[in-house]
Amino acid sequence: MKQFLYGLFCLSIATLLAGGVYYFYFTQEPSCFDNIKNQEETGVDCGGSCIDCELLTIALQIDEPQVFSSGNLKSTILGRVSNHSLNYGLNSFEYEFQIFNSLGALLSKSQGESYILPGEERYLIVPALDIDKRDIGKVVLNIPRENWEPKSNLPDFTLKLQDVKTAPSARTVQVSGNLANDSSENFLSVTLVGIVFDKKDTALSVSSTKVDDIAAFSETPFAIFFPELKSVAEVNLGATKVFYEVKR
Repeated sequence: MKQFLYGLFCLSIATLLAGGVYYFYFTQEPSCFDNIKNQEETGVDCGGSCIDCELLTIALQIDEPQVFSSGNLKSTILGRVSNHSLNYGLNSFEYEFQIFNSLGALLSKSQGESYILPGEERYLIVPALDIDKRDIGKVVLNIPRENWEPKSNLPDFTLKLQDVKTAPSARTVQVSGNLANDSSENFLSVTLVGIVFDKKDTALSVSSTKVDDIAAFSETPFAIFFPELKSVAEVNLGATKVFYEVKR
């Protein structure tokens, strides 16, 4: 019995020592990188004191770019990106259009820089590219990095498009209106992108213009001219969309 009790005592001591060694050397302190939902996290390694869970899944939606004829054997490329987050945006992002022919050979590249605010759509345009539309087989829009920032860190542009009208002529249309700046900030340059649609809601043509020196609390007129259309009668004059981008 004494030997049994002595052995049981030794076993207990060994168990305590092994448990202590395991606890101090093999168990990890709760962290934001342990793949365990702990320390008041709302998801695995996110929420609470860790990164916002939305940042683990948020990504821009990139639509397939469209190609439009600009006349004189030129083409205009239009890309659309969408931000479905209402809490985060990109203060700046770089993008690249890659233009391929029908055989998959690279014809041209075009780079640019833009921004996108929470819940916003952004239209990216390459105007009057020196490639005939018939020679373009596919266009790919790449955005290599998305550095998301909270809404509080992003600019708040108080620009409005007013009195936008689409006026037809013999062979094309013209979109005009006013760009209203309701803020105390001056803007050096604003690019306006206009898209006209047919009566089946299909985009027919796209064009852009630049307005410079937007003064605070002012209204600046603008006009966007479009290349010749196959049939002006097909244009839905009430469906035109105009978007602005502040150049910083």
